[in-house]
Amino acid sequence: MIYKSEVFPVETNDSAENQYIQGLNSTEIIKQISILSTKYKEVLILYYYQEMSMSEISEVLEISINTVKSRLLRGKGMLQSKLEGGK
Repeated sequence: MIYKSEVFPVETNDSAENQYIQGLNSTEIIKQISILSTKYKEVLILYYYQEMSMSEISEVLEISINTVKSRLLRGKGMLQSKLEGGK
């Protein structure tokens, strides 16, 4: 079973973002990740599910670390938008 904390590690503070993430359904997160573009999906899965470092992802996908960072940021933004009901 996949837990929300595996997808989005929760920090020790109780920010509104962390409270929101804690309340999400794991199945819905996985569903929304699966419909993202491949370039965002693969980076999110490798980083959060496979717990690979950005450097490792860079090597595996043969892209720069800056591209990994960019795709993580954009992918998380798209995922958050989808989970909040956006398209």
